[in-house]
Amino acid sequence: MTSDEEQTETRTSRATARGLVQRADELAQIDQVVRNASRGAGQTVYIEGGPGVGRTSLLAAAAEIGALAGTGVLRATARAAERGFRFGVAVQLFEAGWLDLAPSEQEALLRGPTGPAARLISGEDAGTEEFALVHALLWLTRTQAGRGAGLVVAVDDIDRADGPSLRFLAYLAARIESLPITLVVTARTRPRAEDPDAVSALRDAALVLRPAALEPDSVAQIVNARRPGAGAALHLISVRLTAGNPRLLDALLTALDPHQPDPPAERLADLVPPGALGLASAALVALDPAARTLAQALALHDDTLELTAAAAVAGVPLDAAATAADALIDAEILRPGEQLHFTSPMLRTAIRATVPDAQRRLARRRGTADDGVAALVTADALERALAILDDAGHREVERTDPVVRLTNSRHRAWALWHQGAIPEALAAARAGLTPDDGSANGPTDNVDGAAPAELAGVIAACHLELGELDQARGMLELLRAPDSVPAAEMPILLDVRAQVRLAHGRAAEALLDALEAGRLAVARVGGDSFDVVNWRCTAAQARLALDEPGGARELAEEELERARSGEVTRTVLRCLRLLGLAADGRRRLDLLTEAVTVGAEAPPRLEYLYALVDLGAATRRANRRSAARAPLVRALELCQERGATALARRAEVEIAASGARQGRTRLAGAQALTPSERRVATLAARGDTTRQIAGELFVTPKTVEFHLRHVYRKLGIPSTRADLARTLAANDVRNQREN
Repeated sequence: MTSDEEQTETRTSRATARGLVQRADELAQIDQVVRNASRGAGQTVYIEGGPGVGRTSLLAAAAEIGALAGTGVLRATARAAERGFRFGVAVQLFEAGWLDLAPSEQEALLRGPTGPAARLISGEDAGTEEFALVHALLWLTRTQAGRGAGLVVAVDDIDRADGPSLRFLAYLAARIESLPITLVVTARTRPRAEDPDAVSALRDAALVLRPAALEPDSVAQIVNARRPGAGAALHLISVRLTAGNPRLLDALLTALDPHQPDPPAERLADLVPPGALGLASAALVALDPAARTLAQALALHDDTLELTAAAAVAGVPLDAAATAADALIDAEILRPGEQLHFTSPMLRTAIRATVPDAQRRLARRRGTADDGVAALVTADALERALAILDDAGHREVERTDPVVRLTNSRHRAWALWHQGAIPEALAAARAGLTPDDGSANGPTDNVDGAAPAELAGVIAACHLELGELDQARGMLELLRAPDSVPAAEMPILLDVRAQVRLAHGRAAEALLDALEAGRLAVARVGGDSFDVVNWRCTAAQARLALDEPGGARELAEEELERARSGEVTRTVLRCLRLLGLAADGRRRLDLLTEAVTVGAEAPPRLEYLYALVDLGAATRRANRRSAARAPLVRALELCQERGATALARRAEVEIAASGARQGRTRLAGAQALTPSERRVATLAARGDTTRQIAGELFVTPKTVEFHLRHVYRKLGIPSTRADLARTLAANDVRNQREN
């Protein structure tokens, strides 16, 4: 065996050890491309496929192969929500490396042909013409490649990227043959990109890889590796449910308890693992409304319908249904054919779990819990869950059926609690006890004692966040008679009691509660799942209180991996925060800053408020009192706004400890503006019209007007651009003096 062959075998064997045995051929091709690039013959690799087939895994393996070969690696993931950011993906590729450069190195890049790109990455670009930036980014890429033995540039989901970044990647791909660079990108099979021509140019210039579904033998191999001693029945059901989709297979195996026997097939058929739900949600988001409606209708009814029948049950015109069906086939959600079939039963089950329908309402009338709404809360799709629960039809059923009212109130209350809307969550929970149509006395403050176990956990959690520890503890007295508590509620109640005990300084007892909550949750579902019970995180908090940071890190890291796999943002925030608290020095601040950054980009979450307070407290303890005030004051504002009383008190204590002047407990002036509001305000202050601002930021004029209304209100000025410019300048000067 030659030296090159030995190196190839080493690199690909390490990658296949990560669960990609079935991708050995693709990995070998990628390795060859990387080796060629290191000799100055660069190439583009274009990985395409449907949801869950392993595009991202192959991309990660390509980056690992490059790192093992000694090349530099730049990585980015395009997100649909960030399409409006000019060169957003390009900035993502380079920003980490830019921050690692010494000031002298940054200055050199700013002066050379890379100057426009360097200014873009550093945030100093003032609107350079696009081609100049594209060309400068090419120079910057070449500079990066010249620092070592070449470069791997890996970009996931380019069909979601902004147009300027796509044009840069296409420009790079057209010139890569003589460069020591490997460009690896992923996209859906038939992408709907902002610049289709750029995507076509990328694909035309590339080695195209199309990862296929796993063969039954590969599925069996993976099942055996994950569950040694698994029976043939599990092999067969895994193949049938997932149709060889790698991500669905991973979701299925993750949801199974490794310490329990293989569950029966009928139990697995209705299982909706978090990873499968995340995959389904992401697939639906990428579709237009008609295609989403058709997919949901098929999932809720019969996925063997012909197009005419499918259009009828979906309530979509036949021509629109035909277009929607083609889109679903293109996205590899449906298989082609006269009858419309999902590509896998598990994908169908996961899509069905995202929507309410007449059958679910009928089930609720019969007293059956609505698992689809519960799955949305579990997956952190809180806004979607609340929209469904607040639908007029659901409200009507709640008024006449106390069982439905109890179930929906529970889901509604937990969704609001996770958003940090604590008083609203408590009111929603109490509403489960009495109708809200005036036919009976409305919810009152004295109904908590009569709350059933289904509501006791969320009511106790609300009292805890309100700083009412005695009331929270009182709601959990029913745990003294565990035989009277439904099995489904025990993990939740134990987890909440653990948090209450932590608040009372009883960390050892809290740890026992959290671990028991986890044991019961795992045993009940035949595996492990997200819910309101993130018992590992609660156990990690207890470990921290017991001065056991190593144990806390182990628990939080395990939960973080699962949360990222399932795209459960609130749990990602909590894990990052706990890992930060378990770390020391700069690492602590970095992890807490990451949690705050993730939380700022997500919808409102209670965990974001905790991250802000913890970051402020850690920054103050690092003797950076001035820098600590901004996150603390922002946290206090949000806590006061949402009613998180206990956390607000903690923020006030930290603000006082930072040396802030008495009474300065709210952000003022330009500090009160969100990042989006600040961008709009800056453009308006320089004289741009509403339409110009909308074009610059890729938003609608109505969005600009919405932000400006908030800007004028927060700054306390008339609605004129001249006043805005003067106020922003004055605020900036004042803040510089204070800091």
